[in-house]
Amino acid sequence: MPEMLICKKERGYSCLFLAIVNIVEMHSYLLLCGPSEVSLAQSAFPDAPLVDKASKDSEAILMDLGSRVSRKKDFIPAVTASIKKGWVQPSSTSGMKRVMSEAFDVEDAGTLDVDPNDPYGRIQRSNSIIVKKRPSEKLQPMQVEA
Repeated sequence: MPEMLICKKERGYSCLFLAIVNIVEMHSYLLLCGPSEVSLAQSAFPDAPLVDKASKDSEAILMDLGSRVSRKKDFIPAVTASIKKGWVQPSSTSGMKRVMSEAFDVEDAGTLDVDPNDPYGRIQRSNSIIVKKRPSEKLQPMQVEA
């Protein structure tokens, strides 16, 4: 989640979505990192429920997109149609909670570097006062009721 917020701020995006698509089960979720994303996603996919926060430590919200799995057929047309119909980004006085992306300077984000000691060439963020390193933890599968 912090990386989404940093990317959004670094690139000057108004909205940034991350679609998580399970191609085996033909099911997807949309990770929403702020009030603009929630507003646009609810406009584009009015029948898709907001599941909950992505994790207890996160401000990110998951939207259950159901069987929508195609960027070309399902995601882009719906978002584009909402914008063309007049969707407006929520203002800071809209009552929705603002997120971390508005509370830091891009310089505080540090840099993305390839780990030279990692045989897979993983990328990590260095010298960031925003992204805190967590001790390694085993990921647990998320349980979502259908």
